[in-house]
Amino acid sequence: MILLVEDNPGDALLLETALEAAATDVTMHLVSSAESALAMLRVAPRAYRLVVVDLRLAAVDGWAVLAAIANEPWLQGLRSAVLTSSSRDDDRARARSFGIAGYFVKPTSVDAYPALVDALVNLHRGAVDG
Repeated sequence: MILLVEDNPGDALLLETALEAAATDVTMHLVSSAESALAMLRVAPRAYRLVVVDLRLAAVDGWAVLAAIANEPWLQGLRSAVLTSSSRDDDRARARSFGIAGYFVKPTSVDAYPALVDALVNLHRGAVDG
């Protein structure tokens, strides 16, 4: 299962719709805050194979989720990826320093979401990309 940490309902809906259309066996659970993501991971750290994080979240940002995945022993081995509107090189480099498996800039076209879902499903299954 993928844990998606996204506070923009429109972006989340586009991703969920593209995942459903892909007819894959991979499922996704949505939370809208870093705090909720960390709480879910505390309760069931092995329920998810991939955590996809938006960097720009309200209150606590996505960096806190990436730091927890990278540094907390109970989350060791959990794959993470970034899905953000930022294409900045410094954000990309900082995210890579947390050992992410992929960095994806949010598509500006609905037509690009199926390719994004394919990439996330591949990460979920263990391939490293992005």
